[in-house]
Amino acid sequence: MKEILLCKYGEIVLKGANRKYFEDMLCRQLRQKAKPNGNFEITRSQSTIYIEPKDEFADIDGMMRDAGKVFGIVAICRAAVCEKNMESILETVRSYIPPYLAGKRTFKVEAKRSDKRFPLDSIEISKEAGGTILSACPSIRVDVHNPDVTVKVEVREFAAYVHPGPVKGAGGMPVGSNGRGMLLLSGGIDSPVAGYMMAKRGLTIEAIHFESFPYTSEMARDKVLRLAQIVSEYNNDEMIVHVVSLTHVQEELVKHCNEDYFTLLLRRYMMAIADKVATRFKCGALVTGESLGQVASQTTEAIGVTDSMATHPVFRPCIGLDKDDIVQIARKIGTFETSIEPYEDCCTVFTPRHPRTRPELVKVLVEEQKLPFDELVEEAIAGMYRVIVRPGEIRMETPKTAEWFRARNTRRKGSEYTTSITALRINCIAAMRRMEAIMEQMYHHMTIAGCERDLPLCPLTDDLMIAAFVIFGDPELTTACAQALLDRVPEYDYMITAEAKGIPLIHEMARLAGNQKYMLARKGTKLYMRDILDVQVRSITTDRTQHLYLDGTDAELMKGKRILIVDDVVSLGDSMNALEKLVQAAGGIVCGRATILAEGDAANRTDLVYLEKLPLFTKDGKALG
Repeated sequence: MKEILLCKYGEIVLKGANRKYFEDMLCRQLRQKAKPNGNFEITRSQSTIYIEPKDEFADIDGMMRDAGKVFGIVAICRAAVCEKNMESILETVRSYIPPYLAGKRTFKVEAKRSDKRFPLDSIEISKEAGGTILSACPSIRVDVHNPDVTVKVEVREFAAYVHPGPVKGAGGMPVGSNGRGMLLLSGGIDSPVAGYMMAKRGLTIEAIHFESFPYTSEMARDKVLRLAQIVSEYNNDEMIVHVVSLTHVQEELVKHCNEDYFTLLLRRYMMAIADKVATRFKCGALVTGESLGQVASQTTEAIGVTDSMATHPVFRPCIGLDKDDIVQIARKIGTFETSIEPYEDCCTVFTPRHPRTRPELVKVLVEEQKLPFDELVEEAIAGMYRVIVRPGEIRMETPKTAEWFRARNTRRKGSEYTTSITALRINCIAAMRRMEAIMEQMYHHMTIAGCERDLPLCPLTDDLMIAAFVIFGDPELTTACAQALLDRVPEYDYMITAEAKGIPLIHEMARLAGNQKYMLARKGTKLYMRDILDVQVRSITTDRTQHLYLDGTDAELMKGKRILIVDDVVSLGDSMNALEKLVQAAGGIVCGRATILAEGDAANRTDLVYLEKLPLFTKDGKALG
């Protein structure tokens, strides 16, 4: 029996004289989706697109799945094709429909006769088909008001089609029918959802991602590219991601500006950079995942301050959605599980203790003028590279400086910054290559919980290097270390760690111990937190004071309980000391301290359970001590 897909479109039918433009675009996108699924013929007639397999190797299941990701289609019907006579129609109903009625109690038949030359009208066709079903499935009954299954018989121009009802399509408008937009894509939940929602309204999405290496890891960037890969399935199977480093911008903000304005100033830099990149690549709008009031930078006043940097319209499709609404969409499109992977992005680096939620533009401008804004923006854009993301493919492109950037000098009066963009770019690339050549030869080999790993050496000062230990993205090592620590730690009631490096370890320890609850000290306050406890900590990674926050609900659970403090690496011990203060403030009892590696003098601590010692290193890569 021959099957076919019938794709019905919605608001395209209202487009009048422009309708053919939208229909042609929709057919092209379906042909693109058909390529990996085999040989299909795609035609259209009577507000329906027909997807017909041309040989036995065509994957109609895969085609139906992929057609469900094409915007502009409101319903997809998998139908059996038969000749336009009642004998053929009833035989098709008898053989094709019963499997779809298995386990169902009620049904009805709806017939549509587009070909008015057919001798029976719709009601007569429905009666005949319904009688055939009752004969073939005697245990089922008719319910015309609330049936479990609505069987459809469509008599169309070329043939008749029988199917058990439509599957909901993606809806919206064909991607590209309403121009191009530049999505500010982070690793969170909201921005991929925003990209999906604007693609649904016909916007072809390009993305710009801001990183802050080495404060953020390559794994954080790779996570974002995987999110782009998922969203690309709804974006005509491709998304271009422009990656821009904000490391220098953030370091200058820390040196020269009031901490309370860090987030606002950073977002103004982001908006200005994204606006220029959008112009360069002919995008007519910016797209962000902001939701009103969700965080400090998303108040009405804060959004106004950042919007003033954009010359393009800024679309915020999530602005009126609750977090639960956004999470529901993220789960539906498949981005949620990737979004919650615990990798920090640039917005979580150098987070202010008390961010401004009601900023005044005049005061923001005073802080902004402490830095050479235009030069920093141009420098960031000069270092940009782009990644082509498709389902099953992530390909990084080497920037073509002559094509992308105009070589020009930028100068700020009265400033120490006088930069040749082209020269800066060449110098940066040369420096990176020199550093890569050095770092290729400087690793520290270790066996940790039975797993052999090479830890790259990173300069901490001019004369001192440390070995970088990262368990993000290494499930084998994480599980092995978690089990080894559980075998050594004392009895406890709850565990606690600090955001974010200890999260994979404590999560795996809790899972191996029987899915126990554990506590997490956050680097910033969250809307769900109540009666928050707060301590300060000096970070060796960022070389500045940070805060750790504990939700009052967790603090209440810890009262009078034995608490095990967990971290991945202990060096100076400041983070562990801050966690101990939080435990004590909550009324908990510190029963133990556990870490994978004890670095430097931390290996001499008698109160610390650890798996291996980690030395410090000279600038030549020789272990100290």
